[in-house]
Amino acid sequence: MNSLRLAQLARRSIRNQKLARRGHGHEHHELGSSEYGMNPNLQASISLAVKLGACAAFFAYPFLVVKYQAEKKKNA
Repeated sequence: MNSLRLAQLARRSIRNQKLARRGHGHEHHELGSSEYGMNPNLQASISLAVKLGACAAFFAYPFLVVKYQAEKKKNA
């Protein structure tokens, strides 16, 4: 599965999550409440940013490893 297809699946998953009104990935006992004492919209934005950052790191890691190995081989 190529990275474009994975990106499309991730985008669709995020869109479906928002359409289902599940907010940032898990339910709260009271509608609109926040378990961390923050504004729920701010909490959702932070959660989304962390998820996108993790996806970017996950997809970049193999390329960084290949680059590192090429540099190591070149210097050896």
